[in-house]
Amino acid sequence: MRSRLYDYMKYPESNESTELFDEPESNVSTSLRGMGCREREVSEENNTLKFAVLDSLHYSYFVNKWGLMEAQQPLVIAIDSSQELFSIMEGSYSEKRVREFIHDYHSYLISDQLRSEEDSRTRFNGTKQAANVHPRLRDEHVLHRLTQRTFHDLIENRHNTSHDVVVFFSGGGWHAPSTTALHVYHNTANYFSSSPELIKFYIIDTTRNELPYNFNFDRIPAVVIFLANQTDISWKYPEALPFSQPNVLSFVLSHCSARLRWKMALTNCGRVCVIHNRRRLRQRQVKLVRAIHRLRESRHRVHHEAKLRYFIKQLRVVRRVLRALHIALHQSEALAEDSVNSLLHTDIFEDYIKE
Repeated sequence: MRSRLYDYMKYPESNESTELFDEPESNVSTSLRGMGCREREVSEENNTLKFAVLDSLHYSYFVNKWGLMEAQQPLVIAIDSSQELFSIMEGSYSEKRVREFIHDYHSYLISDQLRSEEDSRTRFNGTKQAANVHPRLRDEHVLHRLTQRTFHDLIENRHNTSHDVVVFFSGGGWHAPSTTALHVYHNTANYFSSSPELIKFYIIDTTRNELPYNFNFDRIPAVVIFLANQTDISWKYPEALPFSQPNVLSFVLSHCSARLRWKMALTNCGRVCVIHNRRRLRQRQVKLVRAIHRLRESRHRVHHEAKLRYFIKQLRVVRRVLRALHIALHQSEALAEDSVNSLLHTDIFEDYIKE
């Protein structure tokens, strides 16, 4: 077979518009004749259909590059050279299946094949696995590495998650802007390292992993935060904003969950901060008590039951926080993490956050 293919490869390229697949039955819906002409009528681009046969033994470079080493051969691949995308035919290998595959590809009914980091064959594949890292050192890692496959599972298929996700899209180890910004991102992740149940930080190399079109940014590096349990809401770090640790911290805190903001505020509040916030919370407490009293005494109380319940929940949370700040003031230090966690996971605080 390979010798016959080698003989065919010596012939010059043929540009004749001939039907390469002949079947006894003529089916207009699966005919390939004139497909390039029909494509040119729709758009001005030349989408002429061409066929090529490659021997996997002599052209294994493409198989390795596309991560198809484990795929069963023969392989039928459709390539769009202008957009540098390709798709692979699935199912049994037959003339009819090839026709359907080509029509579906030109009709944009087949998803593109995205390359993941696991698919690339490296020189280290044959080496022994490294020894397990000590649990204490493993827990100290604040950044987790993503690939195309794990990114898809984490971001696009995330349901019923309880933590926010921040992703750093890197241009690779040789990309100077990504290398320069990485230490800022790492320090930011380390700042939130005490709250892994509320937020996690990831990094992905875009040069080794092909991502969906909505994650192909004009500028790299890029930072995007995804909210917990919400697949349709995300925010991208502004390109015009300098990439510094204060700016990244402000970006994360302004878009993260309310529980995380409360926790960071309570655990990082010193004595001066405690005194200042206790004064403001007492003022808020007085306003809430007055508002609740007015609504209860109002003749239109029935129409304001929802607002009344909301104010009562706020008042309960404020009183709990005031008690916590009172303890912190007597200790002359920030609140202990256990005290903050017990406060944030009460049913009253949970209902207050959901409102």
